[in-house]
Amino acid sequence: MPDATIYRDPCVHIVVRNFLGDALKEKILDGLKPLLPHIGKVYQQDPDGVDRSHDEDGKKGVWAYPFFEENPALDDSCLSLFESQIWTLKLRAAFRETGDMLFQSYNFTNSSEILLSRYAAGGEMNWHFDQWSLCAASYIFSMDDEPQEGGAFVLGEIGIENDAMKTKTYPFEDDFLILFPCKATHKVTPTKQERYSLQYWAECRADRPQKSPYA
Repeated sequence: MPDATIYRDPCVHIVVRNFLGDALKEKILDGLKPLLPHIGKVYQQDPDGVDRSHDEDGKKGVWAYPFFEENPALDDSCLSLFESQIWTLKLRAAFRETGDMLFQSYNFTNSSEILLSRYAAGGEMNWHFDQWSLCAASYIFSMDDEPQEGGAFVLGEIGIENDAMKTKTYPFEDDFLILFPCKATHKVTPTKQERYSLQYWAECRADRPQKSPYA
């Protein structure tokens, strides 16, 4: 896996460019293709027990694990393959090296969710923060390798949403991963064509065995 770069502003976050590489990206996206016709149709409760349709501001999504549970004849190995890249020794080391409690706690998580999202042309996501408690990962990619315009990921500060807050903008890059605190405000600027991403969240649940942070 390419090197993970740790940034401190506007909040601690980690960026990995060329995250999967061409061959692995193609294999994972092939496994996700059965989800595409179902985007916007599969629902799941968020951590607060709220039903989320993920049909807002031109963005629609499908929860990957529930989809494959409802369709057991399909091969879901693309999900474990994607997760295995989140939990490489190099990224686990980066979580510790941040010196940030949220990222260090991330290493102890034992439950995860994956959301496949698609923005229509002109779609965007306004300032918001995620309902999970630790860190989020957003994997941004192109389905057709065509040049992309718009659809930048903008990261703000934790718990702040005002004109004075610090921000950092990442223009669209194919095969791009960013990990950031769930409570950091963030948004996606309007895109001029379809934009895809995988959102990944992990939590530590008391009803599941705890994993080692050094596994």
